[in-house]
Amino acid sequence: MNCYPNQGLYSEHSDLQHRPSYSDKVLLNCMFNITFRGTHFEEGGLFLRINEKKIDIDDLTKPGSVMFYNGNLKHGVDRISSKAEIGRIAGYPSKQFFLN
Repeated sequence: MNCYPNQGLYSEHSDLQHRPSYSDKVLLNCMFNITFRGTHFEEGGLFLRINEKKIDIDDLTKPGSVMFYNGNLKHGVDRISSKAEIGRIAGYPSKQFFLN
């Protein structure tokens, strides 16, 4: 579980940035939201950066969504704003797989 309270964030990174020999690998990650923008928090959330384009993942997910992504892509969490003080909560099963 990851919890980003009101004003919480996670700087842009890749999961293998400190392992240069793995820079060409696909690291399969899985994620599902427990809280959602518009209901539990107003601003911020998970993003991926693909070819310098920032993709707002929380804008694409809804209750019941499960997302798979390459953890070797740049990603992070923009600062959360939550008037309800719940913030952003997501589940990340701990198994990760290299696909190549």
